[in-house]
Formats: sequence, structure tokens, C-alpha cells
Amino acid sequence: MPVKTMSSFEPNAHIGTMSSPTSPAESSPSPAEPAFKVNNLSIWYGEKQAIKNVSIEIPAKAITAIIGPSGCGKSTFLRCLNRMHELVPRTRLEGDIHFYGENLYGPAVDPAVVRRSGPTRSCA
Repeated sequence: MPVKTMSSFEPNAHIGTMSSPTSPAESSPSPAEPAFKVNNLSIWYGEKQAIKNVSIEIPAKAITAIIGPSGCGKSTFLRCLNRMHELVPRTRLEGDIHFYGENLYGPAVDPAVVRRSGPTRSCA
């Protein structure tokens, strides 16, 4: 399983992805677009910066794990993927999060739909 260190999280935070092919034809890498593409994501709670400049592509149809010590930003990162962090007062986000190429923070995306059902291709 490839493991990528998330240098903008705490030093011991890692993200790993493992594909689970069902046939030999699926075992070769494909150039398919990632499910999530995160670019230069930074998040603040008031004056405290919780995540700094995270960029990562999370593949579709794979098992992905985010591991690290308490307080390193794992839950904050996940909350950003479904726009739940916006419910926390004095929270600010910079950067881009795309779900299958669609900007989750674009003006046409209803955050209530994303929160209720998770990001879907039809919400953007």
C-alpha cells in the first residue's frame, strides 16, 4: 500500500491508499480522474491554523486511510470534504477541493445537499 506523508499535517500524519481490484484487468493503473483533488488547502479556527497547504489526490474505488496523532487535522480535513467545517464559528478555508472535477465550493453547489448526502456528481 503506497503511503504519502502529509507534510502540512503534523509530522506523523500519513495518508495511504489501497486499491482492491476484482479482476486482473483492473489491477493495472488507470489514468482515471481522482474522486477528490485537493489543492493548497489551509484551514483556520479563528487565529489557529489547523491545516496548512495540503495538496493530494484521492483515487476513486480505493480504500484510503488518514492516520496520525490526536490533534493533527485528520477530522478537520474530512469535514472539509463534505463542507461540515462551515458549521463551526470563525472557521476559514483557503484552497480548492474538487470532487470528480467539480469545485465543491463553487457558487452552484448547495452546501446543504453536500452535507446531507455527501458529495455526489449531481450536487455540483
